[in-house]
Amino acid sequence: MSTAKKTAQQRRPPHRTLTEPVIQPIPGESLTSWIGALAHQQDFEMKPLLRELHLDRLGGLSAAELRLSDPVVRRMEQLTGIDAESLHAMTLARYAGNALPHLPLFSSDGVAVQQWHKGAWFHHSQARWCTKCRRSNDSRWLLRWKHPWSFACVDYAVYMVTECQACWGTVDLRHDAPPERTCDNMTDEGEWTYDLGEPCGFSLKMCQPVPVSDDSVLALQARVNAWLDGTPTHED
Repeated sequence: MSTAKKTAQQRRPPHRTLTEPVIQPIPGESLTSWIGALAHQQDFEMKPLLRELHLDRLGGLSAAELRLSDPVVRRMEQLTGIDAESLHAMTLARYAGNALPHLPLFSSDGVAVQQWHKGAWFHHSQARWCTKCRRSNDSRWLLRWKHPWSFACVDYAVYMVTECQACWGTVDLRHDAPPERTCDNMTDEGEWTYDLGEPCGFSLKMCQPVPVSDDSVLALQARVNAWLDGTPTHED
């Protein structure tokens, strides 16, 4: 082995793996949220963690949150101890066949998957959230918040927040962002300095939600939630 190759190997950081116990997903959590919480708990950078879990291929984490393949699920089960049912429940595929049409059979059929994605009306990246939920669950994000049909929180009787209340810009979800999210929107401050603005940086947990004053709104949201979960009432 050449001296240069030995030196490169010596400089390479040692391979790390996850240590138990790993942080558990909360009920209704999205895969992206749990992976972020796992990275924070294990003190892992996001990219090495995604490689370790085999989530760095075929579209990355954004595609994985749509649907997990069986080999990836087996890998994640082995490394985290989280069972397959819980892992699949954190993906958008859990809604397929209930209120939404079934996913295309093959995930490699990009056109069919994209058509399903658009037909299901998912938000590709725009965030909506309940501030009170995030304050009570250690800043975790729920999967159903990705639906445009999630307009209110029935637990806290407030409307979903969709904008940063400091810069009033739409907030986008980043898959590599830490759980404690701040607004990434660029502001006008400093825009004349090398044409670069300053990130807003406002904590999304500080946004104040609007209370729901009409009980029929909460009743409708509860019906929608049951419809999405595959447990509609006879009337629905």
